[in-house]
Amino acid sequence: MQQFLAFINANSLIDNNDKLLLSVSGGRDSVLLCKLFYDAGFKFDIAHCNYHLRGEDSDRDEQFVRTLAEKYHAQIHVAQFDTNNYAENTGNSVEMAARQLRYDWYVELCKSYGYTKIATAHHLNDQTETFFINLLRSTGINGIRGIPLKRPVKNTFVNGKQCCIIRPMMFLSRREINEYTKDIEYMDDYTNFSDKYVRNFIRLNVIPKIEELDPDFPATLQKSMKQFDCTAKYITKLTAEKFPKTADHQGNTIIDIPADYDTDELSGYLYFALDGYGFNLKQLREIACSINSTGSRFYSNEFELLINRRQLLVRQKQSSPEQEYFINENDEELTFPLNLKFSRISREQITSLKCDDNTAMLDFDRLKFPLRLSKGHDGDYFYPLGMRGKKKLSDFYIDKKIDNFTKSSTFALWSGNDIVWIVGHRIDDRFKITDSTKWVYRIELS
Repeated sequence: MQQFLAFINANSLIDNNDKLLLSVSGGRDSVLLCKLFYDAGFKFDIAHCNYHLRGEDSDRDEQFVRTLAEKYHAQIHVAQFDTNNYAENTGNSVEMAARQLRYDWYVELCKSYGYTKIATAHHLNDQTETFFINLLRSTGINGIRGIPLKRPVKNTFVNGKQCCIIRPMMFLSRREINEYTKDIEYMDDYTNFSDKYVRNFIRLNVIPKIEELDPDFPATLQKSMKQFDCTAKYITKLTAEKFPKTADHQGNTIIDIPADYDTDELSGYLYFALDGYGFNLKQLREIACSINSTGSRFYSNEFELLINRRQLLVRQKQSSPEQEYFINENDEELTFPLNLKFSRISREQITSLKCDDNTAMLDFDRLKFPLRLSKGHDGDYFYPLGMRGKKKLSDFYIDKKIDNFTKSSTFALWSGNDIVWIVGHRIDDRFKITDSTKWVYRIELS
């Protein structure tokens, strides 16, 4: 108990105002987690996932955890998952599917019940197993930094405080846990004794052999992983200085790539510069090799990357359905998909026709309402302001050196079958203000 409390305090895992949720499977580790929290005087609730992977045994575990919650006077939340079906539909392994279902549910619980810390029963041997798994997957230094003691839950806040996953048992080895739980009832999962899963193979066959050489190997490895973590943090800081990230007006992340790096160096830097975007080592190498190939695109699960003149542009994957948005004559504002404000002004009130690309001033009487906002296509054309002839959008984009990301998210404003404004770029010459204009239709993009 002294070690447990000292570990929590030393790593600032729990604050006085935290609302705690414990992830409890019913196995040896999570049952000890409950006992430690209860004996330490913490108030907590329990979350249990029934993955329905082991028939009656899954239901037996659920009932055991319900009884455990009664014993510790804890509110219990139970989720029922069709894990096999989810794994098949997503193309993930059953283990990865279960993890995704579990953590998505935790986010829902935090938002619904106000939990700020979710404690899991990970320990030093889990850390060791993860080290070898990531080593086999060639995840690089970030993969062998280990399971973090405290990990923020993405985009999940309670009263302004970010929710976190915490691992307060990361000071214990499996050998110690086995010793401490000799007289504690828990549920055994028979799948833990099958080495057909990679993690179990490492647990049952690899680590015991290493522990014959060093019985404290999990603790020894933890010290090395802490050093890996310090090294990675230092390189991340250097990378941020060498490759500063900026954002354009559309929210794309921009990383400028200097010219004085060879492919090996660049792929090494990109490992840190693009950390968090989900690109694997093979993709990072391909990005480095393609750095002079403007227009090359790469995709991770959530993000897409475009190379544009030794710049990397990164954004969330776009699902761009072909939608149209209509503006009526008396509308004053459109808030989605763009923020546009509309006003009608008499020509006499306009003192200057000069305006930036985010403002359009059009001859009101030439417009046919409702106006239509939609994505432009390469084959569409308009008459750019100052030109008598028409120009295809594709040629206009090339002349303006507009990158593919910007192009794919650029809208055109239509009056009937005519483009009146490439939003944020250029109005159509046929709709400009002239000496005969009586009313000006002003549109502002913010």
